[in-house]
Amino acid sequence: DFCSNVANKSIAELHVTLVQHGCSLVAGTKNEIFSSNLNLKVSEIDGVLTKLCVAFSRDKVTENEPKYVQDSLTLHKNDIVKLLLEDKAVFFVCGDARNMAKDVRNCLINLIAIETNCDEDAAREKFSVVLAEKRYKEDIWT
Repeated sequence: DFCSNVANKSIAELHVTLVQHGCSLVAGTKNEIFSSNLNLKVSEIDGVLTKLCVAFSRDKVTENEPKYVQDSLTLHKNDIVKLLLEDKAVFFVCGDARNMAKDVRNCLINLIAIETNCDEDAAREKFSVVLAEKRYKEDIWT
């Protein structure tokens, strides 16, 4: 999985590691899930993780909390686009192919358009460079 792969890299190779984690488990389990599962995973990459952002789609969220990973990406759009286009970051998407992965991809294209002040076609072209350079990785399922 992602955390295990990151744990095997040296800090010098990674530079910045920003994790956007989404969870769609039953409402009311956020603290339990975060405490037990994700913290164990994060402990595997302690010292490498720069920022952790979480979204729990089935929990009630406040106005300033992201509900979906796409919402979290949008909150951090400047950093995300800079990492993708300028810093040549590798972007990993793990999750549902039917909805989440497609929505994350579309969100990234939209954020590129917003942050680089271009139309959707130009944003898709910029994103296609990320794809061609194999810096967008998907581990998705249906």
